[in-house]
Amino acid sequence: EVGGWWERGDGSDVDMVAANPVTKTITFAEVKLDPEACDLKRLERTVGRFLEAHPEYASWERRLVGLTLNDLSAV
Repeated sequence: EVGGWWERGDGSDVDMVAANPVTKTITFAEVKLDPEACDLKRLERTVGRFLEAHPEYASWERRLVGLTLNDLSAV
């Protein structure tokens, strides 16, 4: 399952959320044109809000990554 997520109240968002129910892992990614623009501290705070809204993922193994469009084109 792959998609984005945003919170209506304060506009927090995660560019890409990839959940694997078989392995119980979830990856959160920020995608930017400039790799220097990736802010993993902000992403970590946003992931906390995501998990508050979706507690069913709280026990899953998490990974936070910063990606560029070049990373995505290689997939």
